[in-house]
Amino acid sequence: MALPLLSPALVTALSSADQRRNLVPYSEDASQWAVVGTTVSGPLGLNALGQFSGYAIASSGSQWHRSTIVELPVLAGEIYSVRLFVRTGTSGSMRIMARYIDTTTTSDNLVGAPGSLPASSGSIALVSDTLREDGLTYEIVFRVTAPRATNFQLGLGPNSDAAGENIIALAAQVELGATATAYQPTP
Repeated sequence: MALPLLSPALVTALSSADQRRNLVPYSEDASQWAVVGTTVSGPLGLNALGQFSGYAIASSGSQWHRSTIVELPVLAGEIYSVRLFVRTGTSGSMRIMARYIDTTTTSDNLVGAPGSLPASSGSIALVSDTLREDGLTYEIVFRVTAPRATNFQLGLGPNSDAAGENIIALAAQVELGATATAYQPTP
């Protein structure tokens, strides 16, 4: 008896399903993310959207201060979908940084108030920036296209020169693929 052949489309769908997972360890625990000039406090016990406790990511006095959500190797042209759940905190602004680290370190930044972020910045293309039903939580979805084979870091910070001003991080998801899937928490 001959074995059935898998079509190329089915093979692609099966391999894509395996890759569609949240690559962020500790997706709801910003205290486990690497800090770059920030302090992180929490859990805050917010129960945002009935699920997220929240952590305050505070600046130590420079706009570029951030927490690094994830760092991973990428290939040129790979597209990653990112989903963030945040609240404004005390800064009223935020900085999302896509940083590419190799012999030529570069970064692209989406900067502004949640709910009114710019449409794009270099390798970052905003998909949606939506105030959720609780009237406090923003769900921000965007794509990042790797400009070259390198190490990629995703950072989030309050975009404030005032020490102590913060943004509230609730959850993060990064996945390989051009379209974001539903949020998948990770331990």
